[in-house]
Amino acid sequence: MSWIKYHHTIISNFPPHYEIQKKDIEIAKRMMKENKALLVRYTSNFDCKCETEWWYLIKDMPDDLNDLKSHDKYKIKKGIKRNASRQIDPLQYKNELYNVYYKAFSRYKKNDAPIRKNKFIEGLIIDKNNPGIEYFGVFSNKNAELVGYSKNILHDDYISYSTTKFDPDYLSDGCSAALFYAMNNYYLVELKKKYVLDGERSIRHETKIQDYLEMYFKFRRAYCKLNIIYNPLFEIVIKILYPFEHFFLILNKYTNSKIVNNVYSMLYQEKIRRKCL
Repeated sequence: MSWIKYHHTIISNFPPHYEIQKKDIEIAKRMMKENKALLVRYTSNFDCKCETEWWYLIKDMPDDLNDLKSHDKYKIKKGIKRNASRQIDPLQYKNELYNVYYKAFSRYKKNDAPIRKNKFIEGLIIDKNNPGIEYFGVFSNKNAELVGYSKNILHDDYISYSTTKFDPDYLSDGCSAALFYAMNNYYLVELKKKYVLDGERSIRHETKIQDYLEMYFKFRRAYCKLNIIYNPLFEIVIKILYPFEHFFLILNKYTNSKIVNNVYSMLYQEKIRRKCL
């Protein structure tokens, strides 16, 4: 599917390097109307040479630990020594996966509540039957316990690290380093994919995972242009609220309101869109 609905938004499901055409946009507009969505969001000018306010985080070169500072190299080697990573059958580890997923939410302050276990497992069943999805798990060498995982979406020439979660009790043992090192090696070296992707610029992601990947694994920003087409009524709301964007920024810092966080995220996204013009 070229477009998907996500949280009242129609989002491009095209590869990041695909340049969206006029006919594609018309399809998205129809979907927005049919689904009563608030907006359509897509990108253009992927991996342009100039810095912009929007980007995808990608890695298109294999890991080379010799390129790292000695302190960073030590952390990754420690993670590899203390943990083991491999592909897993998600249904075989359904209980362990949910435990990691649930515990990961303890680190998020303004996120949605974790879904119930039965819904989580229903998702695993769907993923298990989808040949375009595979899971990697990372296990602690202390007790062989699953302490993190990544759900990866397979494409012809690139891989998307769709969802990555870690048990916060094991982060100090470098489980994240072990997992990313194993996946990068598998996809970039063994399968020779063009690049691996860890999503677009994060507006409200609280785990700082993208900063971590840039620092330790030399992921880089593939700059592009953010485009938004609003539902006409919602566009009026955005125009009315936009002058108060700074107010919502301050309010968002000092409150734990999901509504405030959503409003601020929308206004901040609009701010980025305007800078991309």
